[in-house]
Amino acid sequence: MKLSNKVMVSVIMPNYNSEKFIAEAIKSVLEQSYKLLELIVIDDCSIDNSLSIIKSLMQTDSRITLIALKKNIGPGLARNEGLKVAAGKYITFLDSDDLWVLNKLETQILIMEKLSLPVTHTDYGYINSKGKISSKIFETSNFEVGFRDLLKRTEISCLTIIYNKEIVGKHLFPNLNRKQDYVVWLDILKKGYKSTPLHFVSGYYRQQSAKKTFKRLGYVFSHFKLLRSDYVGLNIVESVFFTILYFTNGVIRYLKFI
Repeated sequence: MKLSNKVMVSVIMPNYNSEKFIAEAIKSVLEQSYKLLELIVIDDCSIDNSLSIIKSLMQTDSRITLIALKKNIGPGLARNEGLKVAAGKYITFLDSDDLWVLNKLETQILIMEKLSLPVTHTDYGYINSKGKISSKIFETSNFEVGFRDLLKRTEISCLTIIYNKEIVGKHLFPNLNRKQDYVVWLDILKKGYKSTPLHFVSGYYRQQSAKKTFKRLGYVFSHFKLLRSDYVGLNIVESVFFTILYFTNGVIRYLKFI
């Protein structure tokens, strides 16, 4: 099957004070081998020079839409503003400091169209603040990921997921300080859909130091509270069980990078 660029892809990119990286992130979208896309950039009331960079790039490519917010609302709610105007059959996300490889959309959309898949996600790599790409790769599972699978291992990354809006609908992000994307993926999978892992590196996550990554494991109790909340709705026993798995997998992931 040859993909003929007939289906629109909406790319949602929230931005806050990312002047060092946003030009590179935007170019990694605009230079995709798959051309029928709209890039919706939501500037979350930045106070650096990133808004000017976005406006400058808009002059070079009409596929960019800018939503400039008047007050800071956080990345989850900022993504929602993009989702409100997204016209694509497929919805995908890229943060303003991350990068895609240039065949990401073509490869992923081709498979989704051929197999009528509702959701897919991929492997991804890591890049540091100086632009050095790590040799380490986060590898996805060898099976379709459902609701309980994602509770065991948080392998779906915001920079790799694509979902078919015509099948699963639009899913808005909750007003949370952390893990807004995780809640959305769980919400989609809770409805019975599964995400198919595709084994290629579709992008690069801008990684903090391993020390800071490990420090995040201190949020174990907040993860437990999230699982118990109305957003996820697990009972106490399930929440303890899946929180232990979250902590264990977090330690294993950390050990790969020290």
